[in-house]
Amino acid sequence: MSRDTADSKGASVSIDVSAIPSEPVGAGRYVIELLKNLPEVSADMRIVLISRQGDTKRWSELVKGCYQVQDLVPKNRAMRLVYERFSLGTQLERRGIKVHHGPHYTLPSTSKISLISTIHDLTFFDFPQYHAKSKVVFFKKAITDACNRADVIICVSQQTKNRLIELFNPKGEVCVIPHGVDTDRFKPNEDFDGQDQKIIDELLPGDDFILYLGTIEGRKRVDVLVRAFDLLIKDKLVHQETNLVLAGKSGWKTEEVETAIKESPNGSRILRLGWVKDRVVPSLLRKSLAVVYPSQVEGFGLPVLEAMACGSKIITTQDTVMAELSKGVAYLCEPGLPESLEEALNSALSDLRNYSGSSNEEVVINTREQMGLDLARKSSWHESAKLHAEIYERLA
Repeated sequence: MSRDTADSKGASVSIDVSAIPSEPVGAGRYVIELLKNLPEVSADMRIVLISRQGDTKRWSELVKGCYQVQDLVPKNRAMRLVYERFSLGTQLERRGIKVHHGPHYTLPSTSKISLISTIHDLTFFDFPQYHAKSKVVFFKKAITDACNRADVIICVSQQTKNRLIELFNPKGEVCVIPHGVDTDRFKPNEDFDGQDQKIIDELLPGDDFILYLGTIEGRKRVDVLVRAFDLLIKDKLVHQETNLVLAGKSGWKTEEVETAIKESPNGSRILRLGWVKDRVVPSLLRKSLAVVYPSQVEGFGLPVLEAMACGSKIITTQDTVMAELSKGVAYLCEPGLPESLEEALNSALSDLRNYSGSSNEEVVINTREQMGLDLARKSSWHESAKLHAEIYERLA
């Protein structure tokens, strides 16, 4: 949409989407789902999206014309960060913006308008070894600035809020707005008979697989999953046809994962799909024997929530936000220990193997599955968007 058109309507709230890549994960998924649901809860609010130059078409298509899009931000990352810091605030004021939301930590440094920042996690402080040094320096400063300047900080989990308050004394209000799940897409039943199998046949050589879904990077501890998979095979706890499927693009610090795969005697059974399209994700979750999310630390752990909504068997790490999110549903393991992950995986797969129509195992499986479905139903993107909209309206 043209800059003049947006200005003439006097948009009062801006949301920065300039950092969202073409293949969104994590924080990118959060922004997209937020934008999909905001129109239902903010009909009287004028919202403009601030995108990278030349990215107007993508965002207009993604949000189906529900928002004004202004491509103010330079494409080059270094120039984008400088522009956001020193020029964006002034440009927003000139366009009548009253509230600006930076959904990925960062905010303009020079601005008189109300500011909101979403803080996803504090790993740049607590686990800097899992990030590029340049990002650690940048995001530490961005988070510090947000705590000093934001009128409201949105945290995606209570754990993130607690840690933020331990590290800082934020100037503004700190609230928790958890992510949601789209239960129209993520559900235990396919839309039509054969839908899931058709998608799996397009992606994989067989439908007997354990699934990891997410970015492949150091803190996710996919290397631990690879070694646990090797142990399952060594101890003859899985079928010869069972594969390990890694669905997600590579991120930072993948050396340990690459080494684990290279050293694995079962490399031919470790299948890497790379980033997968949204339409195939529910089918992967439903058809998997189990979904494993062995991350050492997360701000939220969205794949765990989506797996619960699909009725999947879930294995994740104890004493994390994922364990809190999936309480009573997931099989838990100690972070970083292949033997512990093997044990949790074997428990999950044993329940599946022992399942029968009248056994006690059926009660265990159905109870876990039903608890997961119930928890997922309470976590909607609609409710998340509603809570965001309430903050926008209050500050505007």
